[in-house]
Amino acid sequence: MRELQFHAEADASGIIHLDIPVGSSGGYEIQVTVTPKVARHATPEELGWPPGYFETAFDTIADPAFERGDQGIPEEREPFE
Repeated sequence: MRELQFHAEADASGIIHLDIPVGSSGGYEIQVTVTPKVARHATPEELGWPPGYFETAFDTIADPAFERGDQGIPEEREPFE
């Protein structure tokens, strides 16, 4: 058994035409799974960030004296009607 993976575009009528190279004549059993192509988000490295940047750049303050200052009291707002 040999697994082949293709990426294809459907024509205007919504049909994909495939030519499948099998190597020799004879009978074959074919199994087809159609999965819609989903947009893939680029990785940080593909966007130009150094490898591991986000894993090491944030939440890494090593100074034990560093602390978040007082945030004060939030203002009272009128409720929505």
